[in-house]
Parts: sequence; structure tokens; C-alpha cells
Amino acid sequence: MRRGFTLIELLIAIIISLFIATAIYWSIVTALQSWAYMKDELVLQKVLSGVMQELTEGTPDTYGLRDTLEVVKAYNDEVEVVFPWTDDTHMVQSGLNIYNLNKDIKPGTSIPIGEARPPDTDTYYAVPVGLLDWGKKEELNKVQLLLQVAPGSLLRFTYHPDADKDPDAITRFRWVKDDGQMYVEDTAGKKTISKNPFGVKITKFLFRYYDNANNDISKGADVAERDLQFISGIEIFLEAAYKDKTKELLSFVSMRNSPAKGGSVNLREGTRMPIPNSRKVKILFLTNLTGIDDRDVLQLEAAPKSGKDWRLTINFSRDGLAIPRIESYTIEYPTGHTVFTDKPRTSVALGLNLLSLGPNGLYDYDKDEEVEDFVLLEGEVELKVTKMDIAGAALFVK
Repeated sequence: MRRGFTLIELLIAIIISLFIATAIYWSIVTALQSWAYMKDELVLQKVLSGVMQELTEGTPDTYGLRDTLEVVKAYNDEVEVVFPWTDDTHMVQSGLNIYNLNKDIKPGTSIPIGEARPPDTDTYYAVPVGLLDWGKKEELNKVQLLLQVAPGSLLRFTYHPDADKDPDAITRFRWVKDDGQMYVEDTAGKKTISKNPFGVKITKFLFRYYDNANNDISKGADVAERDLQFISGIEIFLEAAYKDKTKELLSFVSMRNSPAKGGSVNLREGTRMPIPNSRKVKILFLTNLTGIDDRDVLQLEAAPKSGKDWRLTINFSRDGLAIPRIESYTIEYPTGHTVFTDKPRTSVALGLNLLSLGPNGLYDYDKDEEVEDFVLLEGEVELKVTKMDIAGAALFVK
């Protein structure tokens, strides 16, 4: 007798095998499709993350937007910024303690940070530095070591460069829609941040700019020149396309080095800015006074929406190359009516506290406790720089 499968059994086995093969086939197809989808997603994520990382944090050899000291221009698809500048071209020579920096210091900014590296070592240590300011007619590019440093030591000075005199201190980040690429331009030339081997394009890009109170000062448009110094944060929107897929990424970068982040505003004639009123203000301090000649004047006016204006006129004096002084100041309240004059004759290096002027704070800006202030500005207040002969000054506001 012969044993085997019947025709019906064979047909049933074939049908079952076809079902199993079909299930395996579609499982493999689905897995391949999922893999391809995930691969495309990972490609998009990699490119977007890389572009955002370089924009915000920079590279080991370059700065990112987080390190910005000053915004020169602010558009929807482009921003021009100034980063800290480091001059490391000097070596200590015996008997020499004054050095010319290879870029000017921006008037009204902080004194450079000085560091020295002794011979036969790889470590820098901080050294105190003084700024040689010979008036606004001279270049602001000379620093003096205030501590004895071993001859042969390498020096480096880090500071805020003057982009008006040295445009090559400006770094530009720019999106070009037609290319679908993001570019950076600086002293090293022009390069593509978004270049990648996959063919991913940046299809949409947007900068939005915020002040220290998180107010959007761009409102979808370019930032006016008068508002540039108030930028302390930038929102960045990216969209990338690869094959038939797109992916978006949104990030916010807080500019930790921006003077506005710390409440400082670099003043110039014509500056207009909101400040806290007399009851709310905590700090109003004038500092970084630079580029001063004899008989220069700095005049500030605080104007509330309603009520009297408060005007402060500061007169400077200088004897040759000696450190300039705050010779005198006059307070008017309202404007045109002098209520107090003083002659402190103090060094400009000490600055001037606008919350401590006159006897017992009667005529200063703030509302003092247990004192019936003569000056009181309430509601919304705007500060204006109506006259500024000196080259630079900063105002700390809180």
C-alpha cells in the first residue's frame, strides 16, 4: 500500500503557505517602509539639530548667537552681531606695560579682560588691566597692565570691539531662500552652516527678537535701529525638507553676554528708552564713561506720560591726560527750573548713582523711604539722552 497526501490536503497546504508568505511579505514591506520613514526622519532631525546647534552655540572654534555682545542689524532672515574679540598678539617685554590692541574698544563698554601665560606653561591667569582714555579724539585701543608680569609671558585681552571702526568684527548669519541654505560670514570668510551630504534644504527660516522683559520687539518685521541694543533673546524657527518630507524645529537663545541681559544700555545722543518710575526703580547707575574731553556735557531727561519732567545735566572736566572728572551736575524739575546743583569733582571711574543725588535724596530719581521727595515720577516714564558730548557711557537699569 502507498501512503501520501490527497489532492485536497495539498491544496489546503498550498493555500495556508500562501497566506503565511503574504503575511511575511507585507510585514517585510511595512518594516522596510517604517525603516525608510525613520531614516528620513533621522536625516531631517540630524541636519536641523546641527544647524540649530551651530547657530546658537557655535563650534569649538567659533561663537554662537548665545555669546552675542551687540546686535548690529536684525532682520527676519538675517542677523549681524558682534562677538567678544580676543587680541592674543602680545608678549611681555621688560619695562613695557602699555599695549595697543589690534581693534578699538567700543566706547561705553567694560574694560578688557586681561590674561597672561608665563613662559614654559600652558595656563593663563587673570591680570588687572586699566584703560588709557585720552579723549574722544583719540582711538580707544590702549590698555595698561596694573600688575607686574614676567617678561616673555604671552598676553591676551578679551573685550567688546568697536564695529563702527572695525566692520570685520561683525559676524553675519543669513538664510538664502533660493539656495535653501544657511550661511555665516566673518573674518574667516563665508561658509554654509546647513551643508550636508543628504541633500536636505532649509525651506523656511525666521528670526524673532525679544527684550529683557520677553516682549517681542520685532513683531514679525525688522527691528528698528533704535531698538537693537534692547535685544536680549532670539527665537529661531527652522523648516527642512528631504524627499517628500518636512520637519520643523523651534528654539530660543538667551544672549548671556548682551548688556541688555544684565540691565545695561549703551547710551548715545538721541537714545530713548522706557525706565521704571520713581516708585519701582531699583538701580539707575551711570558708568563706563569714556572718550571725555574738558567741558563735555551729558544730559538726560526722564519724561512721564503725565506730570513734570526731570532733567540731569552732567559737566565733565579734564586736565591734560589726567583721568577726567565729574565736575558738576544740575537737576531741573520740571525742565527749565533748577532745583539743585552740586560739584562732586569725582573721578569718572566711580560713575554716578542717579538714585543718590543731592541732600537726603530729595532731588534724585527714586522714591526714598521716610523722606518726602521733591522729585516723583509716576506711571510710564521714558528716558531721553538729549545731549552727549562724550564718546561713550552705559546706564544700568533695574
